[in-house]
Amino acid sequence: MKETIRFVSKPAREVEGVTVIADAVEGTSRPSSPFPVRFDSPEVEGRAAARWERDVAAFAARSPVPPRACYRIEDATCLWPGMVVVAPDNTIVRETASANKQLRKVPGFAALKKKQVQALARVGAPLEAAIEPPAVLEGDFFLLSSSIYGNYFHWLIECLPKIAVWRQTGEHRKLLCPPLEAPFHRQSLALAGVSNDRIAQPGGNVRTPGELLFSDRIRPGTDRISRSVIPFFDDLRTRVAATKERKRRLFVSRSGAKVRRLLNEDEVTGTLAPLGFEAIRAETLSFAEQMSLYAGAEIIVAPHGAGLANTAICHPGTVIVELIHDRFEQPGGGTAYAAIADFGGLRYGLVVGGADPDASGNVTRESSFDFRIRPESVLEMIEDLGGRL
Repeated sequence: MKETIRFVSKPAREVEGVTVIADAVEGTSRPSSPFPVRFDSPEVEGRAAARWERDVAAFAARSPVPPRACYRIEDATCLWPGMVVVAPDNTIVRETASANKQLRKVPGFAALKKKQVQALARVGAPLEAAIEPPAVLEGDFFLLSSSIYGNYFHWLIECLPKIAVWRQTGEHRKLLCPPLEAPFHRQSLALAGVSNDRIAQPGGNVRTPGELLFSDRIRPGTDRISRSVIPFFDDLRTRVAATKERKRRLFVSRSGAKVRRLLNEDEVTGTLAPLGFEAIRAETLSFAEQMSLYAGAEIIVAPHGAGLANTAICHPGTVIVELIHDRFEQPGGGTAYAAIADFGGLRYGLVVGGADPDASGNVTRESSFDFRIRPESVLEMIEDLGGRL
Protein backbone atom coordinates (compact mmCIF):
# COMPACT_ATOMS: atom_id res chain seq x y z
CA MET A 1 0.00 0.00 0.00
CA LYS A 2 1.33 3.44 -0.93
CA GLU A 3 2.36 5.85 1.80
CA THR A 4 1.83 9.60 1.52
CA ILE A 5 5.00 11.45 2.50
CA ARG A 6 5.75 15.15 2.77
CA PHE A 7 9.04 15.80 0.97
CA VAL A 8 11.40 18.76 0.90
CA SER A 9 14.75 19.08 -0.87
CA LYS A 10 18.11 20.56 0.10
CA PRO A 11 21.67 20.60 -1.26
CA ALA A 12 23.68 17.63 -0.01
CA ARG A 13 25.81 19.69 2.37
CA GLU A 14 22.66 20.87 4.18
CA VAL A 15 20.98 17.47 4.55
CA GLU A 16 21.10 15.95 8.02
CA GLY A 17 23.09 12.71 7.99
CA VAL A 18 25.04 13.51 4.82
CA THR A 19 28.80 13.91 5.21
CA VAL A 20 31.45 14.91 2.68
CA ILE A 21 34.04 12.15 2.46
CA ALA A 22 36.20 13.62 -0.32
CA ASP A 23 36.49 16.39 -2.83
CA ALA A 24 37.06 13.58 -5.28
CA VAL A 25 38.72 15.19 -8.29
CA GLU A 26 39.42 18.82 -9.04
CA GLY A 27 36.56 20.19 -11.10
CA THR A 28 37.95 23.48 -12.38
CA SER A 29 38.07 23.78 -16.15
CA ARG A 30 41.24 24.96 -17.87
CA PRO A 31 41.10 28.61 -19.04
CA SER A 32 38.99 28.65 -22.19
CA SER A 33 39.71 30.39 -25.45
CA PRO A 34 37.04 31.26 -28.03
CA PHE A 35 36.45 28.48 -30.53
CA PRO A 36 36.32 29.30 -34.24
CA VAL A 37 32.98 29.61 -36.04
CA ARG A 38 32.62 29.58 -39.81
CA PHE A 39 29.38 30.59 -41.53
CA ASP A 40 28.34 28.75 -44.68
CA SER A 41 27.19 31.82 -46.59
CA PRO A 42 26.83 35.61 -46.22
CA GLU A 43 23.11 35.10 -45.64
CA VAL A 44 23.73 32.69 -42.75
CA GLU A 45 26.36 35.03 -41.32
CA GLY A 46 23.92 37.93 -41.44
CA ARG A 47 21.32 35.94 -39.50
CA ALA A 48 23.58 34.22 -36.98
CA ALA A 49 26.87 36.11 -36.53
CA ALA A 50 25.77 38.35 -33.66
CA ARG A 51 24.31 35.42 -31.73
CA TRP A 52 27.42 33.24 -32.08
CA GLU A 53 29.77 36.11 -31.29
CA ARG A 54 27.86 36.56 -28.02
CA ASP A 55 27.79 32.83 -27.23
CA VAL A 56 31.45 32.22 -27.99
CA ALA A 57 32.41 35.12 -25.72
CA ALA A 58 30.17 33.72 -22.98
CA PHE A 59 31.75 30.30 -23.37
CA ALA A 60 35.26 31.70 -22.99
CA ALA A 61 34.25 33.75 -19.94
CA ARG A 62 32.24 31.04 -18.15
CA SER A 63 32.79 30.42 -14.50
CA PRO A 64 34.84 27.33 -13.57
CA VAL A 65 33.29 24.13 -12.28
CA PRO A 66 34.08 23.81 -8.56
CA PRO A 67 35.64 20.61 -7.21
CA ARG A 68 33.26 17.65 -7.30
CA ALA A 69 32.57 16.24 -3.85
CA CYS A 70 31.67 12.69 -2.86
CA TYR A 71 29.08 12.25 -0.10
CA ARG A 72 28.10 9.53 2.36
CA ILE A 73 24.70 8.76 3.90
CA GLU A 74 23.26 5.82 5.82
CA ASP A 75 19.71 4.46 5.89
CA ALA A 76 18.73 6.35 2.74
CA THR A 77 15.85 5.61 0.41
CA CYS A 78 16.35 5.66 -3.36
CA LEU A 79 13.30 6.39 -5.48
CA TRP A 80 13.03 4.31 -8.63
CA PRO A 81 13.65 4.56 -11.55
CA GLY A 82 16.12 7.47 -11.37
CA MET A 83 17.48 6.53 -7.93
CA VAL A 84 16.70 9.88 -6.29
CA VAL A 85 18.29 9.89 -2.81
CA VAL A 86 16.03 10.64 0.16
CA ALA A 87 17.40 11.06 3.71
CA PRO A 88 15.67 9.40 6.68
CA ASP A 89 13.85 12.69 7.47
CA ASN A 90 12.30 12.66 3.92
CA THR A 91 14.64 15.34 2.58
CA ILE A 92 15.48 14.79 -1.09
CA VAL A 93 19.16 15.34 -1.89
CA ARG A 94 18.98 17.96 -4.61
CA GLU A 95 22.14 16.82 -6.42
CA THR A 96 20.41 13.51 -7.24
CA ALA A 97 17.06 14.93 -8.37
CA SER A 98 16.05 16.60 -11.60
CA ALA A 99 12.43 17.78 -11.57
CA ASN A 100 11.46 16.75 -15.08
CA LYS A 101 13.80 13.86 -15.80
CA GLN A 102 13.93 12.03 -12.46
CA LEU A 103 11.29 13.07 -9.97
CA ARG A 104 8.39 13.22 -12.41
CA LYS A 105 9.16 9.65 -13.47
CA VAL A 106 8.79 8.36 -9.91
CA PRO A 107 5.40 6.69 -9.44
CA GLY A 108 3.55 9.03 -7.11
CA PHE A 109 5.13 12.19 -8.54
CA ALA A 110 4.10 11.69 -12.17
CA ALA A 111 0.49 12.73 -11.55
CA LEU A 112 1.41 15.90 -9.66
CA LYS A 113 1.57 19.32 -11.27
CA LYS A 114 4.82 20.00 -13.11
CA LYS A 115 5.37 23.37 -11.41
CA GLN A 116 4.98 21.80 -7.97
CA VAL A 117 7.57 19.12 -8.69
CA GLN A 118 9.94 21.74 -10.11
CA ALA A 119 9.55 23.89 -7.00
CA LEU A 120 10.35 20.88 -4.81
CA ALA A 121 13.45 19.91 -6.79
CA ARG A 122 14.85 23.40 -7.30
CA VAL A 123 14.07 25.34 -4.13
CA GLY A 124 12.80 22.71 -1.69
CA ALA A 125 9.14 23.73 -1.59
CA PRO A 126 7.30 21.05 0.46
CA LEU A 127 5.23 18.59 -1.53
CA GLU A 128 3.28 15.49 -0.62
CA ALA A 129 3.42 12.38 -2.78
CA ALA A 130 2.17 8.82 -2.37
CA ILE A 131 4.97 6.34 -2.99
CA GLU A 132 5.39 2.60 -2.78
CA PRO A 133 7.12 1.36 0.39
CA PRO A 134 10.81 0.66 -0.34
CA ALA A 135 12.28 -2.81 -0.30
CA VAL A 136 15.32 -3.25 1.95
CA LEU A 137 18.63 -3.67 0.11
CA GLU A 138 21.43 -4.78 2.42
CA GLY A 139 25.04 -3.86 1.83
CA ASP A 140 27.10 -0.78 0.93
CA PHE A 141 26.61 0.98 -2.41
CA PHE A 142 27.84 3.73 -4.72
CA LEU A 143 25.13 5.51 -6.72
CA LEU A 144 25.67 5.45 -10.49
CA SER A 145 22.89 7.52 -11.98
CA SER A 146 22.15 10.88 -13.60
CA SER A 147 19.15 12.93 -14.63
CA ILE A 148 18.75 11.44 -18.12
CA TYR A 149 20.46 8.08 -17.70
CA GLY A 150 18.60 6.56 -20.66
CA ASN A 151 20.08 9.03 -23.16
CA TYR A 152 23.42 8.08 -24.71
CA PHE A 153 25.06 11.50 -24.30
CA HIS A 154 23.98 11.94 -20.68
CA TRP A 155 24.94 8.38 -19.73
CA LEU A 156 28.40 8.69 -21.28
CA ILE A 157 29.25 12.18 -20.05
CA GLU A 158 27.30 12.62 -16.82
CA CYS A 159 26.95 9.14 -15.37
CA LEU A 160 29.60 6.65 -16.49
CA PRO A 161 32.62 8.80 -15.45
CA LYS A 162 31.50 8.50 -11.81
CA ILE A 163 33.10 5.06 -11.99
CA ALA A 164 36.45 6.82 -11.44
CA VAL A 165 35.14 8.20 -8.13
CA TRP A 166 33.78 4.75 -7.20
CA ARG A 167 37.25 3.28 -7.72
CA GLN A 168 38.86 6.00 -5.61
CA THR A 169 36.47 5.42 -2.73
CA GLY A 170 36.52 1.62 -2.78
CA GLU A 171 35.22 -0.98 -5.22
CA HIS A 172 33.96 -3.22 -2.42
CA ARG A 173 30.68 -1.29 -2.69
CA LYS A 174 28.31 -2.35 -5.42
CA LEU A 175 27.11 0.16 -7.99
CA LEU A 176 23.46 1.05 -7.43
CA CYS A 177 22.07 1.68 -10.91
CA PRO A 178 18.86 2.86 -12.60
CA PRO A 179 17.21 0.60 -15.21
CA LEU A 180 19.93 -0.51 -17.65
CA GLU A 181 17.68 -1.05 -20.65
CA ALA A 182 19.72 0.12 -23.65
CA PRO A 183 22.51 -2.07 -25.06
CA PHE A 184 25.04 0.71 -24.48
CA HIS A 185 24.44 0.59 -20.71
CA ARG A 186 25.82 -2.90 -20.17
CA GLN A 187 28.35 -2.66 -23.01
CA SER A 188 29.89 0.52 -21.59
CA LEU A 189 30.05 -0.86 -18.06
CA ALA A 190 31.77 -4.00 -19.35
CA LEU A 191 34.32 -1.99 -21.34
CA ALA A 192 35.00 0.12 -18.25
CA GLY A 193 35.86 -3.08 -16.38
CA VAL A 194 32.69 -3.39 -14.29
CA SER A 195 31.45 -6.96 -14.03
CA ASN A 196 27.79 -7.82 -13.62
CA ASP A 197 28.30 -9.03 -10.06
CA ARG A 198 29.27 -5.45 -9.05
CA ILE A 199 25.94 -4.04 -10.26
CA ALA A 200 22.77 -3.74 -8.18
CA GLN A 201 19.70 -2.88 -10.23
CA PRO A 202 16.49 -2.80 -8.18
CA GLY A 203 13.09 -2.82 -9.83
CA GLY A 204 11.51 -0.33 -7.44
CA ASN A 205 12.12 1.96 -4.48
CA VAL A 206 14.79 0.68 -2.09
CA ARG A 207 16.06 1.52 1.39
CA THR A 208 19.77 1.00 1.99
CA PRO A 209 20.39 0.60 5.76
CA GLY A 210 24.13 0.49 5.10
CA GLU A 211 26.40 3.08 3.52
CA LEU A 212 25.46 4.86 0.30
CA LEU A 213 27.97 7.06 -1.52
CA PHE A 214 27.05 9.53 -4.26
CA SER A 215 28.83 12.36 -6.04
CA ASP A 216 28.10 15.85 -7.28
CA ARG A 217 26.77 16.47 -10.74
CA ILE A 218 29.50 16.24 -13.36
CA ARG A 219 27.82 18.66 -15.73
CA PRO A 220 26.24 21.61 -13.89
CA GLY A 221 25.40 23.37 -17.16
CA THR A 222 25.36 22.85 -20.92
CA ASP A 223 28.65 24.69 -21.40
CA ARG A 224 30.46 23.33 -18.32
CA ILE A 225 31.79 19.83 -17.64
CA SER A 226 33.88 18.94 -14.63
CA ARG A 227 37.48 17.90 -15.17
CA SER A 228 36.67 15.00 -12.85
CA VAL A 229 35.77 13.07 -16.03
CA ILE A 230 39.36 13.12 -17.29
CA PRO A 231 40.70 10.15 -15.24
CA PHE A 232 37.78 8.03 -16.40
CA PHE A 233 38.27 8.70 -20.10
CA ASP A 234 42.05 8.37 -19.78
CA ASP A 235 41.48 4.91 -18.32
CA LEU A 236 38.82 3.99 -20.88
CA ARG A 237 41.17 4.95 -23.70
CA THR A 238 43.64 2.32 -22.49
CA ARG A 239 40.93 -0.35 -22.68
CA VAL A 240 39.92 0.07 -26.33
CA ALA A 241 41.50 -1.53 -29.36
CA ALA A 242 42.58 1.53 -31.32
CA THR A 243 45.43 2.05 -33.73
CA LYS A 244 48.24 4.10 -32.20
CA GLU A 245 48.77 6.01 -35.44
CA ARG A 246 45.38 7.76 -35.14
CA LYS A 247 45.01 8.17 -38.89
CA ARG A 248 41.29 7.48 -39.27
CA ARG A 249 39.06 10.22 -40.62
CA LEU A 250 35.40 9.95 -39.75
CA PHE A 251 32.18 11.52 -40.93
CA VAL A 252 29.42 10.70 -38.42
CA SER A 253 26.14 10.39 -40.28
CA ARG A 254 22.71 11.34 -38.95
CA SER A 255 20.90 9.80 -41.92
CA GLY A 256 19.05 7.46 -39.55
CA ALA A 257 17.88 10.29 -37.29
CA LYS A 258 14.49 11.98 -37.37
CA VAL A 259 15.74 15.53 -36.78
CA ARG A 260 18.75 17.76 -37.53
CA ARG A 261 19.72 15.78 -40.60
CA LEU A 262 22.27 17.13 -43.04
CA LEU A 263 20.15 17.24 -46.18
CA ASN A 264 23.11 17.30 -48.56
CA GLU A 265 25.05 14.62 -46.71
CA ASP A 266 25.79 12.71 -49.92
CA GLU A 267 27.43 15.82 -51.37
CA VAL A 268 29.55 16.36 -48.24
CA THR A 269 30.63 12.72 -47.94
CA GLY A 270 31.32 12.60 -51.66
CA THR A 271 33.81 15.44 -51.19
CA LEU A 272 35.36 13.96 -48.05
CA ALA A 273 35.68 10.33 -49.23
CA PRO A 274 38.61 10.95 -51.64
CA LEU A 275 40.42 12.58 -48.70
CA GLY A 276 40.27 9.38 -46.69
CA PHE A 277 37.06 9.93 -44.73
CA GLU A 278 34.76 7.04 -43.94
CA ALA A 279 31.09 7.60 -43.15
CA ILE A 280 29.77 5.80 -40.07
CA ARG A 281 26.45 5.55 -38.26
CA ALA A 282 27.46 5.35 -34.62
CA GLU A 283 24.11 3.94 -33.49
CA THR A 284 24.69 0.78 -35.56
CA LEU A 285 27.96 -0.02 -33.76
CA SER A 286 28.64 -1.56 -30.38
CA PHE A 287 29.96 0.71 -27.65
CA ALA A 288 33.43 -0.85 -27.91
CA GLU A 289 33.47 -0.37 -31.70
CA GLN A 290 32.54 3.29 -31.32
CA MET A 291 35.21 3.93 -28.71
CA SER A 292 37.84 2.23 -30.85
CA LEU A 293 36.96 4.28 -33.94
CA TYR A 294 36.96 7.62 -32.14
CA ALA A 295 40.12 6.90 -30.16
CA GLY A 296 41.87 6.08 -33.42
CA ALA A 297 40.72 9.17 -35.31
CA GLU A 298 42.69 12.25 -36.29
CA ILE A 299 39.74 14.20 -37.77
CA ILE A 300 36.01 13.87 -37.05
CA VAL A 301 33.23 15.75 -38.85
CA ALA A 302 29.71 15.41 -37.50
CA PRO A 303 26.34 17.18 -37.40
CA HIS A 304 25.25 18.16 -33.89
CA GLY A 305 24.01 15.03 -32.10
CA ALA A 306 24.85 12.29 -29.63
CA GLY A 307 27.50 10.86 -31.98
CA LEU A 308 29.73 13.75 -30.92
CA ALA A 309 29.62 12.60 -27.30
CA ASN A 310 32.13 9.92 -28.25
CA THR A 311 34.74 12.62 -28.85
CA ALA A 312 35.34 12.43 -25.08
CA ILE A 313 37.52 9.37 -25.82
CA CYS A 314 39.61 11.19 -28.45
CA HIS A 315 43.27 11.93 -27.90
CA PRO A 316 44.26 15.56 -27.29
CA GLY A 317 44.83 17.39 -30.56
CA THR A 318 42.16 15.50 -32.53
CA VAL A 319 40.36 17.83 -34.98
CA ILE A 320 36.60 18.03 -34.36
CA VAL A 321 34.28 19.87 -36.76
CA GLU A 322 30.70 20.21 -35.57
CA LEU A 323 28.00 21.09 -38.08
CA ILE A 324 24.93 23.02 -36.97
CA HIS A 325 22.40 25.48 -38.40
CA ASP A 326 21.51 29.12 -37.87
CA ARG A 327 18.32 28.48 -35.89
CA PHE A 328 19.89 26.18 -33.33
CA GLU A 329 19.66 27.40 -29.73
CA GLN A 330 21.11 25.81 -26.60
CA PRO A 331 21.47 27.37 -23.13
CA GLY A 332 24.97 28.56 -22.36
CA GLY A 333 27.67 29.58 -24.79
CA GLY A 334 28.28 27.26 -27.71
CA THR A 335 27.23 23.62 -27.50
CA ALA A 336 27.94 20.79 -25.09
CA TYR A 337 30.49 19.40 -27.56
CA ALA A 338 32.58 22.56 -27.31
CA ALA A 339 32.77 21.82 -23.58
CA ILE A 340 33.90 18.24 -24.25
CA ALA A 341 36.59 19.52 -26.61
CA ASP A 342 37.68 22.00 -23.98
CA PHE A 343 38.39 19.45 -21.25
CA GLY A 344 39.85 16.97 -23.74
CA GLY A 345 42.28 19.37 -25.39
CA LEU A 346 40.71 18.83 -28.82
CA ARG A 347 40.97 21.22 -31.77
CA TYR A 348 37.31 22.14 -32.16
CA GLY A 349 35.45 24.35 -34.62
CA LEU A 350 31.83 24.98 -35.56
CA VAL A 351 30.37 25.37 -39.04
CA VAL A 352 26.95 27.04 -39.19
CA GLY A 353 24.72 26.28 -42.15
CA GLY A 354 21.22 27.26 -43.13
CA ALA A 355 18.18 25.55 -41.62
CA ASP A 356 15.55 24.30 -44.07
CA PRO A 357 12.15 24.32 -42.31
CA ASP A 358 10.30 23.30 -45.48
CA ALA A 359 12.34 20.08 -45.75
CA SER A 360 12.00 19.22 -42.06
CA GLY A 361 8.61 17.54 -42.26
CA ASN A 362 6.44 17.96 -39.17
CA VAL A 363 9.28 19.22 -36.98
CA THR A 364 8.20 22.44 -35.26
CA ARG A 365 11.11 23.00 -32.84
CA GLU A 366 13.52 25.28 -34.66
CA SER A 367 16.65 23.77 -33.11
CA SER A 368 15.68 20.39 -34.63
CA PHE A 369 15.32 21.58 -38.24
CA ASP A 370 17.23 19.79 -40.98
CA PHE A 371 19.89 21.86 -42.72
CA ARG A 372 22.48 22.18 -45.47
CA ILE A 373 26.20 23.04 -45.44
CA ARG A 374 28.50 23.40 -48.44
CA PRO A 375 31.39 20.88 -48.49
CA GLU A 376 33.81 23.76 -49.05
CA SER A 377 32.92 25.23 -45.63
CA VAL A 378 33.79 21.92 -43.97
CA LEU A 379 37.16 21.71 -45.71
CA GLU A 380 37.98 25.30 -44.81
CA MET A 381 37.26 24.69 -41.13
CA ILE A 382 39.42 21.54 -41.07
CA GLU A 383 42.29 23.60 -42.47
CA ASP A 384 41.58 26.43 -40.00
CA LEU A 385 42.05 23.91 -37.19
CA GLY A 386 45.36 22.66 -38.58
CA GLY A 387 44.06 19.45 -40.12
CA ARG A 388 46.07 18.22 -43.09
CA LEU A 389 43.95 17.27 -46.09
